[in-house]
Amino acid sequence: MLVENIEDIYELSPMQRGMLFHTLYAPHSGVYMEQALYSLSGPLDVSILLETWQRVVAQHPTLRTAFLWEDLDEPMQVVYQQVRVPWKQYDWRSLSPDVHYRQLDDLLAADRLRGFDLAEPPLVRLALIRIADDSSFLLLTHHHLLLDGWSLSIVFQEALHAYQMLWRGQVPQFKYRRPYRDYIAWLRQQNLTEAETYWRQYLQGFAAPTPLIVDTPGGTTGEEEDSPMEKDLQERGDLRLRGGRPVALEGFILPIETTTALRAFARRHQLTVNTLVQGAWALLLSRYSGEADVVFGATVAGRPVNLPGAEAMVGLFINSLPVRVPVPAEATLLPWLAQLQTRQAEARQYDFSPLVQVQGWSEIERGQPLFESLLVFESYHQEDRDVGHEREEEPSGLHVEALQFLEQTNYPLVLIIGPGAALEVQLGYETARFTPSTIRRMLAHLRTLLEGFMTHLDSHLVAIPLLNEIERQQLLSRWNQPETSLYAYPEHLTLHQCFQERVAHTPDAIAVVYQDQSLTYAELEHRANQLAHTLRTWGVGPEGCVGLCMVRSLDLVIALLAILKAGGAYVPLDPAYPEERLAFILKDARVPVLLTQQQLVDRLHPLYPQAHVICLDAEAWSIARESGEPPHVQV
Repeated sequence: MLVENIEDIYELSPMQRGMLFHTLYAPHSGVYMEQALYSLSGPLDVSILLETWQRVVAQHPTLRTAFLWEDLDEPMQVVYQQVRVPWKQYDWRSLSPDVHYRQLDDLLAADRLRGFDLAEPPLVRLALIRIADDSSFLLLTHHHLLLDGWSLSIVFQEALHAYQMLWRGQVPQFKYRRPYRDYIAWLRQQNLTEAETYWRQYLQGFAAPTPLIVDTPGGTTGEEEDSPMEKDLQERGDLRLRGGRPVALEGFILPIETTTALRAFARRHQLTVNTLVQGAWALLLSRYSGEADVVFGATVAGRPVNLPGAEAMVGLFINSLPVRVPVPAEATLLPWLAQLQTRQAEARQYDFSPLVQVQGWSEIERGQPLFESLLVFESYHQEDRDVGHEREEEPSGLHVEALQFLEQTNYPLVLIIGPGAALEVQLGYETARFTPSTIRRMLAHLRTLLEGFMTHLDSHLVAIPLLNEIERQQLLSRWNQPETSLYAYPEHLTLHQCFQERVAHTPDAIAVVYQDQSLTYAELEHRANQLAHTLRTWGVGPEGCVGLCMVRSLDLVIALLAILKAGGAYVPLDPAYPEERLAFILKDARVPVLLTQQQLVDRLHPLYPQAHVICLDAEAWSIARESGEPPHVQV
């Protein structure tokens, strides 16, 4: 690093510090690598294009910035006076169109894996791919530490303008923009004491992240067969399937007519489309998780209204903050959406708050995320992204069109909304946790909810449809016919009786595995029968409820089966629930017996002392004295 080439040094924003941490934590993961792919058609002067980008980079300090952290108390960003833009050119004009796109996929993947040396500027590079004499791809890659989408739009528009000026033989003139360091200075002046008070109250009582029930246990990534609903959507062209490793992307484009109707609905009721999407996502998470109080993340533009010129500055301004949404089943849709919008408006005055501190102010245990899904509603105009459509503004004859924008975050699920004439909905996901079929199903349900808002204005939330007509018919007809169902079972037998038949056929086969432990069908049957007799001793029988609170283990499976064998019904209690939630369920269900483990007794018993507590591990010797034969129960 040549000292004489340094223009400025200043600290990072909280968002930059978070991105830097995740990048250093997983340097070869491609996290926060941003790739913007454009189509160039018409006559192209490559030398002018290269000079254009060199001038644009010279104009913006942000594009000449690198990051230093080694041997420093705090990481710093260093602005250099002069940098050269890395540039590569590929000539694929002799290749067929099919080969073009295969090689383009490979190039994008290799470019992501290449990453950046964050200490060496610039953290931006260009690649030009010639596929015909008058047709090319332009790949602009940068690290998210430098720019958000709003800033990228500004930079690219300036590049288009500069290209046209240079093509005419004129010197490009750039608009003055306040430097990014002014925003960093503004951040230092903000009152975090007020923000802390707000966020503590906002998140009070929320102690566990909203579970993503649809994820794949153990990282299994096997492809599922698409349901008829999904195949129908694909045949209609509503789903655009794109994927990669370790993350992938699925999505759909809402037709212009539907998007127009959705916007009209929002205007009519003084709502924003963003509020509708947030409401639909909250309702989807609630339905999938079974939680009546959900939290997800939302990306805010973060450009302060009280910082003059902030809307025209270039840098990283976005922030990710929690959105907490109570989802009471009996709430009416319109007032619920209005309340959601009001709460979000209140939160905007604190959108400078560092996420790491907001998480620290919450009741979430250290080491757990505050949320695992992120909603990104792109706040800049879509026409700024779809650059170059107005040919009269392009005297050079070069036509530029944005094709795709690829990024990877550190969240398992990222919902991205592009608010164009036709609403574009994309869902990025970790392939180690979700299958494409699962994600497509989530997207189809999200679309059904959004469309359902327009026809269920006065309905309770519980009545808003999640399933579309194809799924409803699938459930009511195809999957409800014993003679054709893949899941047919004897209608005269109960679940535990079906299990007993399986025991008779394969007694020595492995029935359940947990870590390095396992039980055969015969062993599981024997131990479940013993516990069922114990439950019968304590009065469990038909129409009786048994509270069940256990960590994942073989005992959990034994307990489930034993309760059914005793003729009872189990009331599931997740040990991760807050104590207030557990106490409410226990009192509401009035369970006479509570099945649990020794490690949970001290926490559970005070919540509902009326219940008789049975600890499977502590009382194993007593339970083992019971008969291993099935109890005789009339259900």
